Amino acid sequence: MITCLFAVLTLADRAAAQPCEYEIAHIIEGPPCPQFSTPTPQLQAINDHNEVVGYYTVCNIGNDRAFYWSEATGLVTLQFPFPIFSSRAYDINNDGLICGTHTLTGSNFGPVGFAMKPDGTEYQFLGFLPGGNFSEATAINDAAQVTGYANATGTTTEAFIWQDGVMTGLRAALGQPRSRANDINNDGWVTGWMGSNQFQDAVAFMTDGVRVANLGPVPSGVTGEGNAITSLLTVAGDGLVMSKWGGSLGQGFYWEGAQSVALELHQGSDDCEAKALDTAGAVMGWCDLPAIDQGLIWKDDEVTLLSESVCSEELLEVTLIRDVCSATGMIVGNGRLNGETCGLVFAPTDPTGDVDGDGVVNGSDLGMLLLNWGQAQTELDLNGDGTTDGEDLGILLLNWTQ
Repeated sequence: MITCLFAVLTLADRAAAQPCEYEIAHIIEGPPCPQFSTPTPQLQAINDHNEVVGYYTVCNIGNDRAFYWSEATGLVTLQFPFPIFSSRAYDINNDGLICGTHTLTGSNFGPVGFAMKPDGTEYQFLGFLPGGNFSEATAINDAAQVTGYANATGTTTEAFIWQDGVMTGLRAALGQPRSRANDINNDGWVTGWMGSNQFQDAVAFMTDGVRVANLGPVPSGVTGEGNAITSLLTVAGDGLVMSKWGGSLGQGFYWEGAQSVALELHQGSDDCEAKALDTAGAVMGWCDLPAIDQGLIWKDDEVTLLSESVCSEELLEVTLIRDVCSATGMIVGNGRLNGETCGLVFAPTDPTGDVDGDGVVNGSDLGMLLLNWGQAQTELDLNGDGTTDGEDLGILLLNWTQ
């Protein structure tokens, strides 16, 4: 990928072009590296408490190191109970449990999944499927269920669900020789791809380990892969479609109910990936625009460059969006600010729960929520599950203006 700078609208021009919907909440940089360039942290996930995880490459020339970040601690490199050759963190739940993968120094097996708290406590070595020597943990839910993929005797990669020390492969449930799981919701439903070849016949799926839904390939495409799943069993992902030149390109999709909808390509792009999803139906990811990737948001049948929706007069380009928190609307990704690469956390200018639109979440919004308690399909249904109830109250209180 070639990185280049582009002209950024001034705040006044941007406001005239389209609403200013986000602001830069945090800029995350890697640890200093004397005599070498400072590494750029690759932000992977954010939870309801604005805790972020990811990884960076030591001095941009060494091995990967998993990290945890919060406003209170700053960036903290994860420490393991034994020597580690490399590590990556991919997700964090609302109890602060982190999952990812690490390679042990001098081991005779491949990378293996882990789960742990930021301070190293509650460490879990997730292990392998029977006969296997590799596992990678991609996501964790609030019940401490972990999903990802691993190998086993006589197979290649296979999706799994890990819980309470037991890793269960999903090959039998899915009925396919290969699979990978990328996300898990709080009810234990996972999404990913299954088939014989990821780039030839793979289809997106979701399963709870017993029930399986085949989501098919991306509409009018060849393959499909689910990357994000919500509590409403909506899924975002991408797949390959054939180009007019005979090759294959990426196309995002959004699946709800029994229907998959192809996400519109941004003008000037013919290759997109959809990686994150919130309960309001906003899908996030990136498209390959001429000479540069750009982070995008698909919502209400529109596709928008995130960099053009941010309140900032600084030189900003957002190249990747990897996660969004449904409860707070916070987004994490990577980009360049004033020419410097960094991790970026964005906050909505109208916080979730600001129903009266006065820019703060306070007693006025709480009163409106209580007046609509138990009602269906109201603007106070903050998590989009069809009812205004205790979960929506929790989201409102989580975003209460200090």
